[in-house]
Amino acid sequence: MKNNKNLLFYMLGRFMSYIGTGIQQVAIPLYILDITHSGIMMGIFLTSSFSKIFWRTRLEIICNFGHCNIFNRVI
Repeated sequence: MKNNKNLLFYMLGRFMSYIGTGIQQVAIPLYILDITHSGIMMGIFLTSSFSKIFWRTRLEIICNFGHCNIFNRVI
């Protein structure tokens, strides 16, 4: 009985985490658009963030480096 309760808590926590991740993936690009008023900046951010998902090689390092340089110039 206790194992089922722990499993339920684990599954509920994972579900809530997935919801939070989805909200974050929508909210951050909209926040960037609101601050910079630039669709290009939002697109660059989205491109760099999606590259992390699909390519875990040198492209990730290049995009992260460019991503940091862009935000240092904005802020």
